[in-house]
Amino acid sequence: MKYLKIHLLLLFCLLAKSNSSEKPNIIVIMSDDMGISDIGCYGSEIDTPNLDKLASNGLRFTQFYNTARCCPTRASLLSGLYPHQAGIGWMMVDRGHDGYRGELNRECVTIAEALKTSGYGTYMTGKWHVTKHISPDGPKNNWPRQRGFDRFYGTIHGAGSLWDPNTLTRDNTQTSPDNDAEYKPKKDWFYTDAISDQTVRYIEEHVKSKPADPFFCYVSYTAAHWPMHAREETIKKYKGKYDAGYKIIREKRFKKMKDLGIIGKDSKLSPQPWEWGKVEEEEWEIRCMEVYAAMVDEMDQGIGQIIKTLEETERMDNTLILFLQDNGGCAEAFGRGKNKTTGPRAAKPSLTPMKKGELQTRMQPTQTRDGFPMRTGPGVMPGPADTYIGYGLGWANVSNTPFREYKHWVHEGGISTPLIAHWPSGIKRRGELDHQPGHLIDIMATCVDIGKVNYPDKKDGIKIKPLEGKSLNTAFKGKKIQREALYWEHEGNQAIRKGDWKLVSKENRPWELYNIKSDRSEINDLSEKMPDMVAKLSKAYEEYADRANVSPVGTWRGKPRVKKKLSEQEFFKLESGIQLTQEEAPNILKRGIHLKGKIKDLKSDGVIIAQGGDSQGFALIVHKNHLRYLTCVGGEITRTESEEVIGLSDFDFDVRMTSKGKVLLKIDNNLVGSGQVTPVTAMPIDGLSVGSDPGGSVGEYAPDHPLDGKIDMTLQLLPLNKNNKSQRPNKNALSAIEDNPSLPRVLIIGDSISIAYTLPVRELLKGVANVHRPPVNCASTKHGVKGIEDWLGEKKWDVIHFNWGLHDLKYMGPNGENLADPKSKSSSQQVPINEYTNNLIWLVERMKETGAKLIWRNTTPVPEGAKGRVVGDSKNYNNAAMEVMSKYSIETNDLYNFAKNNWEKVGRKADVHFTPSGSKELAKLVAKSIEAQLKN
Repeated sequence: MKYLKIHLLLLFCLLAKSNSSEKPNIIVIMSDDMGISDIGCYGSEIDTPNLDKLASNGLRFTQFYNTARCCPTRASLLSGLYPHQAGIGWMMVDRGHDGYRGELNRECVTIAEALKTSGYGTYMTGKWHVTKHISPDGPKNNWPRQRGFDRFYGTIHGAGSLWDPNTLTRDNTQTSPDNDAEYKPKKDWFYTDAISDQTVRYIEEHVKSKPADPFFCYVSYTAAHWPMHAREETIKKYKGKYDAGYKIIREKRFKKMKDLGIIGKDSKLSPQPWEWGKVEEEEWEIRCMEVYAAMVDEMDQGIGQIIKTLEETERMDNTLILFLQDNGGCAEAFGRGKNKTTGPRAAKPSLTPMKKGELQTRMQPTQTRDGFPMRTGPGVMPGPADTYIGYGLGWANVSNTPFREYKHWVHEGGISTPLIAHWPSGIKRRGELDHQPGHLIDIMATCVDIGKVNYPDKKDGIKIKPLEGKSLNTAFKGKKIQREALYWEHEGNQAIRKGDWKLVSKENRPWELYNIKSDRSEINDLSEKMPDMVAKLSKAYEEYADRANVSPVGTWRGKPRVKKKLSEQEFFKLESGIQLTQEEAPNILKRGIHLKGKIKDLKSDGVIIAQGGDSQGFALIVHKNHLRYLTCVGGEITRTESEEVIGLSDFDFDVRMTSKGKVLLKIDNNLVGSGQVTPVTAMPIDGLSVGSDPGGSVGEYAPDHPLDGKIDMTLQLLPLNKNNKSQRPNKNALSAIEDNPSLPRVLIIGDSISIAYTLPVRELLKGVANVHRPPVNCASTKHGVKGIEDWLGEKKWDVIHFNWGLHDLKYMGPNGENLADPKSKSSSQQVPINEYTNNLIWLVERMKETGAKLIWRNTTPVPEGAKGRVVGDSKNYNNAAMEVMSKYSIETNDLYNFAKNNWEKVGRKADVHFTPSGSKELAKLVAKSIEAQLKN
């Protein structure tokens, strides 16, 4: 018996060793918002000895690609598909099309789900960012633990403080840095360190508990994504390193990249956007890059800990480590505009400290946990927890040496990443470079190949899309990867690479053609010289776009160019299980709704009826035994529910919502609740369903959310209000006008301030110009991004006079309450100033494409006492806007100073709006600026 036990033990050890050699451990490490030249072994001066060591003993790919943005890259990496095929063609917003759901779909499996079927333990640390559901109490069906990972420690959201990140989660429970019983670091809690430490812990625990099983770790650092946060001792290491400025550092990297063989000896350096001598805040710019370098350094230190753990557990030899980045360097101006927080750190905390265990709910906190206010803007030296700043366009250009463009764009600067592959027992090409192109889609294919996975064609009854990538194991062995082409689309920026040829364009711009072998910096556009190649590649791209859920064009903006004939039916008899497509469902836009019916044998909460998704829609649900009616408009939810619990297994319901959003709830003919919701502002693209909501969830419930009970009901669209102003022809500011073909065409874009001066401007320019405006309040830049295509239309414009601002800077409540109290911790500006700046850039570039002369009308003041806004914010937003207008040489129509100096005469008390006579005074200035441009 004794010998039998020894024999069995030896057999177990041999099997374990055999299993280990058969299936390697796999660690995928991804950094955030870094350029191709940002680590030492790819050309940087930043100290990255651990990554450099992996490179010298492994294989470096010099033409590896990502998708140009955080969440599409993560979707593509996890699924082995192009991002649109996985449901995340843009950000975490449902744009009403399968390629742009903002949610990792179920037509793919994750690497973790695939490897689990082959006996792998699966672990994740760091940034998830493939679901819109980030609430601690909301749906978790797309969180890491529900997508194949045995353990998870990290953040669900895509950005946040490295000292106090929002959505910090252990497994399925959100926590705070100061209240996690499982992790008590000796130094101050810091996210980069936490990711490294938890990865080490998961490896050690796996080796101890499952020594015979392989493991997979997905290590998703947030370094070096804004904000620039790092420990002071690491920042000091880079003091003086960047005093020479952009040009010198860029040229040094360029030379080193050539010497290393990362780029060819005949490579060219793309143009530089900013001149160092013209930068106003040099010390601040230097500090930004010093902190950025420290962030990369600290990540490398953490990778060193992971390597040490592999060596100590004797797992290094048979572990494939892959290191890559999610997009190119980031030129976003986050936290770089001057504002009311710009200034030195206070001597002591001025705000109430956060309670122990209090969850951080903001991407950009308003304060540190110990009560110091958050600071941003020029001169605020980044690094500490009370700062929140990006490193800006100048250094992003350095990060992306020698290429053009940045994160967002699909020119080489936006999509090029290092890929280091280290696997001592599996890769014999030590210290070599591989120059063949590769893509994120290849990571899953590699894991499936070396992990001996039987890749499924179905999972849980849902058909799984076949993998798009190729196994890199072919390249590990020194062979050529065979593939047709690689493709990209992000925010309308498109590209295809086939062999050495790359066709690329910015949104709504002509195709550019480059020979990547001789011109990877994309300087010499060959599109005019080689129209046949352009036609061939563009045809291949369109075929890809159609099959991979990229089409239709413009979907990411929320305006897919698809025309559908909608139902004209006004009365619907419905029952449990009925589902209607968008074309079959009631056209609820601008209509009141009457829902009436009976529920029998109610046994659970769930959806009674829902139409739409988390962009636009309504739902009637049973929630915690209350009857709740809710709408979702632009992702903001408003709701009304019964005051008391239902407490009945059978009941009749009668729910009426007017076209203005007034809701009455009745149960068994008794009024049980009333309230106000926001009516939908667009016809939902998702259809209607009764008894569940299998599409994108309208409310704060998991997809499907079936109600256990039988439903029989009717839906009646309420009659249109004959007296409604929208039904009566009138000549107000929003009415369409008929053009005089002999006169130039002018478009006024703006909010209610501009609506009030549109008619007098028309009168003043009568016989001079046709003055048009969109038939809506153009609200914030967020609304502008969505609506600009419709507003510009197809006809030519001679002048466009535009403004956004008052709706951007106003405060909103956590549930979409308009004009919320700015002092409340739960309120935030509708469009933060950095997002406002980025939106303006997009809008300006789009309007410039029309060929019109542009006039920027700055934002008028916020007077004392105005609800939901802060005095002085107009000036801050105007300063940010002026940087954009200066960049594009756009004239400013200065209504801000006129209004500020004459508010007693033209403005209203405690109200951002103007008196009728005040609007006429503004109109004179507007008309004058337009007429001057028409004469130029």
